[in-house]
Amino acid sequence: MTLNEMLEQYRDMKDELQPSIDALSALNKAIRDHVLTTGELGAVEGLATKIRRGYTRRTWNSDKLLGYSTDHPEILVFCKETEVSESVTLVKHTMPEDSVEDEQQSGYNDTVAKGLEGKGRVDR
Repeated sequence: MTLNEMLEQYRDMKDELQPSIDALSALNKAIRDHVLTTGELGAVEGLATKIRRGYTRRTWNSDKLLGYSTDHPEILVFCKETEVSESVTLVKHTMPEDSVEDEQQSGYNDTVAKGLEGKGRVDR
């Protein structure tokens, strides 16, 4: 199956399931509102509610701290770095019928492939 065939199948399945997805989303919101309003927790086989209380999130300006670390390398012991792998996101996209082939020939796919070469994701 080609990528476009898989995308078409995904789109069609999602369109078919969208009313159920919308109903689940509304029910999820109703459950959340009820739990947050009443504080009541519930549980059934395979599903339970849980509350995570709000908290203050603290963020730091990484670029400025890295610049500061040039003169104060001792702060680097507080720095943690992790590698984040690539991700693919499916987004809603409308493309005119006559431009499907044009986009495939535009070089965009080559640009994406070049970015993935050497990462074991694209065979050229």
